[in-house]
Amino acid sequence: MKRTIKFLTLFTLLTTSIVLSASAQDEPPCPPGGCDDEDPIDIPLDGGASILLAAGIGIGGKKIYDSYKNRK
Repeated sequence: MKRTIKFLTLFTLLTTSIVLSASAQDEPPCPPGGCDDEDPIDIPLDGGASILLAAGIGIGGKKIYDSYKNRK
């Protein structure tokens, strides 16, 4: 149990530090033609994130189900 708590704490700190360092990055310079604020660059973020989230929920649910099953 202590090992799991240590792992989760380390994982949370590592993830938080990566997110904070990524959000602290400066904006890229303008291209040679100049900056056009009316046409921002669109970045799709939903591709693999939703699949990973669903997989995590499934694995977590399976582990909880197995732990309740083993208690009986």
